[in-house]
Amino acid sequence: MPTSTYTIAIVGASGKLGRLITEHLITQHPEIQIHAIARSKDKYSPVVQTAPQVKLFQASSSDKVALRTALSGTDICVCTYFGTPDLMLHGQKLLIDICIEESIPRFMGSEFTFNYLAMRPGQHPAEDWILEYSSYLAMREEGSGGKLRSVRVLNGAFMEAVFAPFMQWVDPDLNTFKHYGSGEEVIEMTAIADVGAFAAEVAADEHAVGCFNVLGDRKTIPDIARIWGDVFGVETKVECRGSLGGLDAQMWAAYHREPNNPEAWTGLFYNHAMADGAIYLGGLDNGRIPNVKAVDLREFLQQGMPAQLW
Repeated sequence: MPTSTYTIAIVGASGKLGRLITEHLITQHPEIQIHAIARSKDKYSPVVQTAPQVKLFQASSSDKVALRTALSGTDICVCTYFGTPDLMLHGQKLLIDICIEESIPRFMGSEFTFNYLAMRPGQHPAEDWILEYSSYLAMREEGSGGKLRSVRVLNGAFMEAVFAPFMQWVDPDLNTFKHYGSGEEVIEMTAIADVGAFAAEVAADEHAVGCFNVLGDRKTIPDIARIWGDVFGVETKVECRGSLGGLDAQMWAAYHREPNNPEAWTGLFYNHAMADGAIYLGGLDNGRIPNVKAVDLREFLQQGMPAQLW
């Protein structure tokens, strides 16, 4: 619990994850002041717009003057950008610079994903930005002389995204589930609502720094098919699409064919990356955040069809 007036800045507060973080803080930590920052004040949810502890700010990702005004006087900047590599890299670099200039002691970046720190440059072209961003953050943190500390929340895949068409794992109309490899490859996943709650609780702890690995569930494609069948009362089918080596060749061929069309290949790269045990989270920190009880896959599906939850 903060010992005095404590203020959290949430950049991208009108987006899905930003809204979840902001609304969790409003309901669970009414004593905390919030600076909600978005491109347009019209896009905030009614809960955010009317909460007495929230100040609304309007700023684009490149407007340093407006961002500096919005971040001034806060105790942590939480970035929830979701967009192009240019936004994710250069937009967050600007926020890091402002944090140091304004003596904001902590920065939580938009890194809500698997253990990307174990990735190699070029392993996933759509995610190369995150390695450059991480290097920049580490350099600025080290050069700040202790003025800035980084905070990370890693959560595997969003549970909703596991069922998204671009991942090509699930055909909900045919109740068919597809995988590459042996089928024993594990997918780590967390519902986006739980990611928001975890991130909010970490941000609310003024002493929290470093990396927090949180997770809702670990399941293989056959596991997912079985649970889907149980929850929705249908027969499911599991298909193997080929070996991981075949996937490697397919994804690179798709990339070289259309490098400027990520929709044509990014799901294949995610398939391959998530089958690589190197990016698993390892030890979990759920127990360090006891106020949040993450749902597992069965509980998640019992809430409704994934397409309606995203």
